[in-house]
Amino acid sequence: MKGRHARRTGERGQTFTEYMMILGLLSAIIIALTGIILPGITYVVVRIVKHIALYVSSV
Repeated sequence: MKGRHARRTGERGQTFTEYMMILGLLSAIIIALTGIILPGITYVVVRIVKHIALYVSSV
């Protein structure tokens, strides 16, 4: 019994560490995807703004 109780208390903080590692990994993935996707989105937004400006100036 004594060994089981010691093992449970030893693993108590492990889940917090695992959650923080997963959160750090997800943050890194999100930052990487933002760096990849953002230039494409920027191009689309710039084209839309140019079309809107052209339409408004011709009215």
